Amino acid sequence: MKDVSIILVSYNTKTLLQNCLASVYEHTTGVSFETIVVDNASIDGSVEMVENLFPEVLLVKNKSNVGFGIANNYGAEKALSKYLFFLNTDTILLNNAVKVFFNFMEQPENNSVAAVGGELLNTAGTIIHSYGNFPTLLSTLSLTFRYNLYYKIGLIKIRNLIRKDKSHPTPAESPFIVDYITGADLFIRKDVFFIVGAFNPAFFMYCEESDLQKRISEIGLKRLILPGTKIIHLEGGSSNNKRTKKNDYFYESMHTYFRLHKPRLAYLAFKFFFALLPKIPM
Repeated sequence: MKDVSIILVSYNTKTLLQNCLASVYEHTTGVSFETIVVDNASIDGSVEMVENLFPEVLLVKNKSNVGFGIANNYGAEKALSKYLFFLNTDTILLNNAVKVFFNFMEQPENNSVAAVGGELLNTAGTIIHSYGNFPTLLSTLSLTFRYNLYYKIGLIKIRNLIRKDKSHPTPAESPFIVDYITGADLFIRKDVFFIVGAFNPAFFMYCEESDLQKRISEIGLKRLILPGTKIIHLEGGSSNNKRTKKNDYFYESMHTYFRLHKPRLAYLAFKFFFALLPKIPM
């Protein structure tokens, strides 16, 4: 039995996948691990690359693109470990982050922690989106309305620049609790993952990590961000769908999340008001 199973879902990201796997094997030491790649019917040579360059990887070959959450579930079902580390193919490990996560979770005082993640970095070394609060009906309607307003008056680029300047927090000095950790680097106890039902197959792409960790919160377990890890996330690099298709996935998943976690009348009211707003591009 291994300490950690590192699970990556691949879909036409050959170069990103190769770089990610290379970083895993370069930096991960002092912990026993296996690497599982679940390929969603890539046609860019990803499967052949893994077979030729990383023969030690357990490769799961899907006959179709089953989506992000379901593919991760397939990987988790194959895992022979105590912990699962869901890692996006558009990430690069710069240090022994797996060992940092493992050591923290193995401490008895952290038994109430179900999952951990790190503060992700862009290529400039600046902290980017790594965690968030569970979405609410009101905040989502408000955000959508404001985005549409920015688009209508032609200020969306200025708004994005302002937001970008304000979205880089100072690196944390100690672990802190969050609602959810982004699915780009989610390190979780395998038993907890299956106790709460794994990733919900109702989500093809987006919101699956929020939904999973919402269910974890309901059984009283914590999710934390840890300092001391260095992981680059090339945001969006593993999602090469057209923008309109990404929008469809995002909005469908958002509605699914609220339908599952909000009272029916509240969700129906949200659905009515949301329908009045045009979809904003991501």
